[in-house]
Amino acid sequence: AVVSTQSTGRVTVCDLRSGSATHTLRGHEQAVNCVTWSHRNSYTMLSGGRDGKIITWDIRRARSAVCYLDQDNREKEERAHNGAVTSITQTQDGFLLLSTGQDRKVRCWDIAEGSNTYTNFGTDCASLSVKKMQSAVSVNSCYPGLVYVPN
Repeated sequence: AVVSTQSTGRVTVCDLRSGSATHTLRGHEQAVNCVTWSHRNSYTMLSGGRDGKIITWDIRRARSAVCYLDQDNREKEERAHNGAVTSITQTQDGFLLLSTGQDRKVRCWDIAEGSNTYTNFGTDCASLSVKKMQSAVSVNSCYPGLVYVPN
């Protein structure tokens, strides 16, 4: 499957064989900047948007939004960043998600729990830009692992 995003906040999942849309995922209120398929489950996807939300999706369900990540780990809140989410990147094992935002924060999330780990990456380590960007996590090259965030 391939995923496309829209400025309306919708995420569309398309079947590569037929070329037709199989799912339209609704949950973002503004454009979606970044998506990634789970490294642990082929039916799970995560998306980050200009609305500050990071949503975990299970494309097997009719109501696909499974979890909205919240920076303060509140169940009723849905804000991962104060401003646009500019990138999301998983660790190789798929247990952690790292996100950057227009609020100049890098956040580390426990994907299984859907919670912020409150890992301190210092201040002002991400860009103020609303544009999407690609961050990366080192793979087996050093300990502790490194996060690369373009500025």
